[in-house]
Amino acid sequence: MTARREKRSITKHRQERLVSLLLLIGVIYFAIIISGKMSRGTALGLYLAATSVLPSTIPFMIISDLYLAYGYPERIGVLAKIARGVLHLPGSSIRAIIIGNLSGFPIGAKIATELYTGGGIDKKNAEKLIALSNNPSIPFTVSVVGLTMLKDIKIGIFLLIIIYISTFLTALIYRDKGKVYDYQSVDMSGGFDLVASVKKCGDASISIVVFISLFYGIITLLRELIANEYLIVSIASVLELTSAVNFISLSCFSPLEKTSLTAFALGFGGLSVMMQTAVFTKPAGLSLKPYFKIKLTEGFLSFLLVRLLYPLLF
Repeated sequence: MTARREKRSITKHRQERLVSLLLLIGVIYFAIIISGKMSRGTALGLYLAATSVLPSTIPFMIISDLYLAYGYPERIGVLAKIARGVLHLPGSSIRAIIIGNLSGFPIGAKIATELYTGGGIDKKNAEKLIALSNNPSIPFTVSVVGLTMLKDIKIGIFLLIIIYISTFLTALIYRDKGKVYDYQSVDMSGGFDLVASVKKCGDASISIVVFISLFYGIITLLRELIANEYLIVSIASVLELTSAVNFISLSCFSPLEKTSLTAFALGFGGLSVMMQTAVFTKPAGLSLKPYFKIKLTEGFLSFLLVRLLYPLLF
């Protein structure tokens, strides 16, 4: 019995040494072969974040703090009625929906989270609102995606309208059937604090840049290893939005395929945006499980709407 145990121990020890050796070989291979390619992708991600994402995100982060301090669009009867009567959300949610859909990722999630922590919305509705208010900005969709990548500003405007329609339909799909309760307005006593806002914005920006760079590096590496265009576009659409749209624009797909695949990527947003969103939601104890489900629905609806409407308009 003892001899058998010793034999098992020796076998287990050999297996552990083999696994350790294979891991070491993997690390060396990564350091020598793969890291160079991924580093180039990460550098491109840093450039993208610095030149395209942060210039639009940082001002809107600060503006959103200012807006939370002094803006109360839920006091406008029509907007509050739309939020409560149509979407079955508290009136305060209209703040995040308006600003989030105008300014882009992840401003809507930031406002929705701060509405929750300030008592302006309950947890269940906040987790839903995070997804419904977290969409690409107007300049990104129209100018970057439409004009620069897909070479047609009309396609950019079309995609923007598609995203808004799919967001509205998704809100209807996931709306609660029960009574809608309004909560207290967010009280930011002391008004707007520029120093605190800039510090909070800087901390969030660092995380956003890291996530964009990391996912862009991973996708660049995968592009070196995967030759199939449909597969790499599918993976990129799940991981990182901007690289996905870039790959789609450079592909040999038909205009309809390019537009519909781009619509899915814009509607879903990608895991990179989801991680950027978590920068705000995790400290508040909000789950992103509803977010993933809602954004996936929005992505598929955007895809289907383009397949339906594109042949009629272009």
